[in-house]
Amino acid sequence: MAVKYTPHKSLEMKIVLYFEPETFRHVRSEYSQTIYATDQQRIATGRGLPAATEARATNARINAFEEFSDFKEEQGLNLPHTYTFELSIQSDIKPALINWQFQLTDFKFSAPFNESNVGSMN
Repeated sequence: MAVKYTPHKSLEMKIVLYFEPETFRHVRSEYSQTIYATDQQRIATGRGLPAATEARATNARINAFEEFSDFKEEQGLNLPHTYTFELSIQSDIKPALINWQFQLTDFKFSAPFNESNVGSMN
């Protein structure tokens, strides 16, 4: 099951959240956005994308996804123990593909989990 979401302040960003239909576990998120050359002047300078005033400035397409898997119970919560993140920057100037994968093995909670508190966050 997929849910599409567009942030109010960023109509250009597209987000799709995926859930297992049987358990409603959040198992994947996908993010995509195009940063147009004319918008790049608002991005901090330095080692990032060139300013729009430079002749080399081109549109950049950014895609990212995160996956949650290997769910196991930890203190009454069914939590993912594997987290994968991939970032893809498609640009004529600085293309990149970066992957991270974390194996989560040790969970610490600062307060005991209490089911009666779920949904009552202030």
